Amino acid sequence: MNKKYLIIGIISTLIILVGVSIAYFSAQVSGDTKKVTIKSGSIYVIFTDGEIINAENIGLNWTYKKEFSVENQSSKEFYYDINLEELLNTFETHGFLQYKITSKDTGESMEGYEAIDQCKEGGCTQTLLKSITIAGKTTQNYEIEFRYIESASVNQSGDMGKKFSGKLRIVEGKKKTLADFFKDKYPEAEERTYFISVEETGGVHKESGAYTEDIDGDGEGEEVYYWTGNVNDTPYDMLMSI
Repeated sequence: MNKKYLIIGIISTLIILVGVSIAYFSAQVSGDTKKVTIKSGSIYVIFTDGEIINAENIGLNWTYKKEFSVENQSSKEFYYDINLEELLNTFETHGFLQYKITSKDTGESMEGYEAIDQCKEGGCTQTLLKSITIAGKTTQNYEIEFRYIESASVNQSGDMGKKFSGKLRIVEGKKKTLADFFKDKYPEAEERTYFISVEETGGVHKESGAYTEDIDGDGEGEEVYYWTGNVNDTPYDMLMSI
């Protein structure tokens, strides 16, 4: 009788595991420290130089690159984010330790470098690139470059000898929305607070607070983006460029 309950318990556990999505690719890990393959369901993530980043005594104009690929062996389309987890960044300044992700084929590439978040206690998570689409039976290859750039106007002596570490992770994402597009393209967009005069040149603004609606059910209103300006005087090509 006890064996029967044990077997049922094992089967139930397996059913739960099979039902897990690609939310966290840590089901199976194989390979040595240079090449690590992580599998969950029909998704493989292959780190050709391991997923761990551990850099100490970083100096001016330091650079470091890693390569990895994401393979979807199913026939279904998936969405995923590239995260840097267990992040430790002890640098005193912000903005000089940067990263850039470049796709070698059909993945998504960043236009420029972005800053690594400061996290002096460790254990933080930063989303490096989000809402990437991968079609079924497809492999996407990436290179991620980390660098510490020199500044002519800032004293960076306090950053010398600091530590930067973390682990690259692929987590389940969601399909990118139009709001995501505007947020990525216009990260500096601000709320418009002065409405008396007409904004002749036009521009992208965002609203928050009472003007938003809780779309995803997280208890917070999602940001709303809108265009201001005289659309009759705005060239069509300019609107299409946004």
